[in-house]
Amino acid sequence: MEGVGWHSSISKVVIVAPYCRPDDERQKLCKFLKNKLRVRKVVFIGHPLPHRVIQISLLCIWEGEECRKKIIHRRGHKGFLSWIVDVFITLYFILKLRCLFDMYIGSGTWFQTIIGLFLRRLGIVKKVVFWTTDYSISRYRNPALNRIYLKFDEICARQADYVWNPTPRVIEARLKSGYKIDKNRQIIVPYGIELSDIESLHVEELLPDSIVYVGAIRKHGFELLIDALPEVIRKRPRVKVTVINYETFPAELKKRISDQQLEDYFEILGYIHDGKKLERIIQKRKVGVALYPPGFKMYNDPARPKTFLAKGLPVIITNVTSIAEDIKEEKAGIVIKYDKKELSKAILKLLEDEHFFKECRQNAIKLASRYNIETIFVNAFQKMGMKL
Repeated sequence: MEGVGWHSSISKVVIVAPYCRPDDERQKLCKFLKNKLRVRKVVFIGHPLPHRVIQISLLCIWEGEECRKKIIHRRGHKGFLSWIVDVFITLYFILKLRCLFDMYIGSGTWFQTIIGLFLRRLGIVKKVVFWTTDYSISRYRNPALNRIYLKFDEICARQADYVWNPTPRVIEARLKSGYKIDKNRQIIVPYGIELSDIESLHVEELLPDSIVYVGAIRKHGFELLIDALPEVIRKRPRVKVTVINYETFPAELKKRISDQQLEDYFEILGYIHDGKKLERIIQKRKVGVALYPPGFKMYNDPARPKTFLAKGLPVIITNVTSIAEDIKEEKAGIVIKYDKKELSKAILKLLEDEHFFKECRQNAIKLASRYNIETIFVNAFQKMGMKL
């Protein structure tokens, strides 16, 4: 907690986090540390998430221009048991490196940060950052399990040298839970976009009546899209929904699509590892949807809507997350309740009203530019005392 000047000589940083995509925010932080802060040694350790296609533990070490990688293939996610394995793999990787780190950044669940606190006690790391990217006060249905989750979240928030939060809502939620954390250690670090990734095609190059859904499928609002589509089809029979999912497509939802005879209206591409290919696919669609159920992601800053905005797509989003407020205020899309009639009406509005669509498209690009990832990280490190 002490010493504003300790950061000035930062030369070794380790980041431990879930591994989602090669272009996610943790990878962007690695890039920032190497290119902007000129950190001599950056280490990234990533572990798989449940239900995701990629099931590997990854070690990346950047020293100068050189990047060394080691991959451990995992045999599916076994819940708590897999998290315990994550701990041992992380300790194995770090101890094998035989060096002391100026900063340890644990991102994702509290597991990653608890390891950092343990290593700080051993003197292997100097400072620990608890980077919260996904917070919930009711993550688990099992009350006992949920209390354990909240207790360890509290330990990490209290004991870490700094806490990075995706939105002010997380700070407010922890305060209501009775956490007493120095406000100077609380830093807002929302999901950011590299300005070089902000680009859009001419309207004439877009696929007509096209919608894109990107991300997890289970409990992320995909069911609402299935239920709303028949009404859209009645007026726009050529409508097509492109689905890019990070997990195996659930059999029960495939059946639901089949039962409603909607197979011809969905293009399910599965997981796309190549970030540039993913961006090109998104760019050619007209509308992006982010349909979070009530109470879900309300404390977080999801990546999906910002990815759409960066490619010029007007976003249809439920009124759950804080970014929905920005989209509504800047007229970069349509904010709806979690309701199939509102969703079908919003889709039809963007597909049929060309003037409104073009206005939202221009506003989307303008709004995306506010989420400059470099500015976000510069602000975070400055608040931790680093002079940039």
